[in-house]
Amino acid sequence: MGKAINNIAAQDAIILLLVWDPKWRAFLPSGASRKEIEMCFPNWAITHVEPAADKPEAIYKILKANEQWYRLCRK
Repeated sequence: MGKAINNIAAQDAIILLLVWDPKWRAFLPSGASRKEIEMCFPNWAITHVEPAADKPEAIYKILKANEQWYRLCRK
């Protein structure tokens, strides 16, 4: 994925990713760890990570999604 984005992104591009913690959730997205994000985007640096919500909705607590926003900048 990161290589394809490299081909179309400007040199000063920024990527914002909404990511769930890695966990099996049947038909829902399985999420990704910081290490997996770094492996998928080798030419990008994670510059900021923050929770997606101060008070997550009940469904996200049940799913244990722990949504995080990742900000990536080109190296």
